[in-house]
Amino acid sequence: MMESGRRGAARRNVLAAVLLGAAVCAPLGADQSPRADQPTCPEPSARTAAAAELADLADLEIRTGGSWSRAAWLLVHSASMLPRCDAGRFTALRTAARYYHFAGDDERASAVSFEAGEHGVWTGHVGDAADAFIDAATFALEAGDLDRARTAADHALALGESPHLGAPQRLAIRGRAESLLESIGPGGDSGVPLAISGPVRRTAGFHPR
Repeated sequence: MMESGRRGAARRNVLAAVLLGAAVCAPLGADQSPRADQPTCPEPSARTAAAAELADLADLEIRTGGSWSRAAWLLVHSASMLPRCDAGRFTALRTAARYYHFAGDDERASAVSFEAGEHGVWTGHVGDAADAFIDAATFALEAGDLDRARTAADHALALGESPHLGAPQRLAIRGRAESLLESIGPGGDSGVPLAISGPVRRTAGFHPR
């Protein structure tokens, strides 16, 4: 009962962070109006140019049959050089997580995907954040890290309650998160197949390194 209460409180905290982030940082949608205090990204700088160069190197690494792990490392460092408000930071982290997975390093894949989810929460990109947390939970299951898997799935479940999503998207996110939590189970059964979100898949002709 106490554990359930802590998890419920954690979900409420995540949802509160999402509501705050979405209100302040998200791009304007049909139900949003401009805010005077909406943060803006700084102008491109030498750091953003260097981040783009690292991302290009990561792309070259994959296109030439190089190392998934090195490509992931390059993208993580690219993300670290971008301002927090830059959407490219989320994309770089999300892709890096999948590259680590392709390399067979699901522990790092989960950690980086979790970071991408946190970034999505901060910027108010609720659906993207939920997808990243679901990936983080899935990678953690593969790595046998049941605590991280449960935490990431709980975060995704909380995001599935956000009013900033349409009803079908909320239902889909909650369904996937609940399925993961059921797969973890009280004993932490990790025998669940991967169900990675989004279009990135193992590329034909390349093999994990």
